[in-house]
Amino acid sequence: MSQPRSRASRAAEEAEADPDLGEAINECARFLICREGSKIPIKRAEIQKFLAPNFQIPSNRINVVISEANKLIRKVYGCKLVQVEAKSGVQFIVVLAEEAESLPDTSSDPVLHRMLVAALTHLFMSGGRVTEEAMWDFLDEAGLMEEADHAGRKDFITTFTKQLYLSYFKVKGT
Repeated sequence: MSQPRSRASRAAEEAEADPDLGEAINECARFLICREGSKIPIKRAEIQKFLAPNFQIPSNRINVVISEANKLIRKVYGCKLVQVEAKSGVQFIVVLAEEAESLPDTSSDPVLHRMLVAALTHLFMSGGRVTEEAMWDFLDEAGLMEEADHAGRKDFITTFTKQLYLSYFKVKGT
């Protein structure tokens, strides 16, 4: 004798069976995470409007998509979707699933960390790429690295390219 399946397990099975529904769930999760950064509640109608051009999801199935996207967000990001009542209808906000302390500082060397923040700020303010000489001049002017510190330069380049903060490459003809 088979046992009755729960609504949640049926929804998960349907998502696996229907690739379009599974893709809609992934897109919904992506939309929710992207919108989370604005800290503005997300209306159910906005989710439907976002999914409508690419997916033919009936309005009675949108709750399944949102529910499954919530599970995905919880599993991957440790966040959850919270429903809030508003005058304009049902809205959602994304919050941490569990309280967490601040992440521990992973930088072992505070001097390198200061140089990284300064270098990334310089890159950002310069609009992307900078020459090696411009970077060393900036770090020297900021008092973070002396111009003649070749060992420090090598450590800077090695450490931050390994950690994928920077891409370092030589330009042909220089």
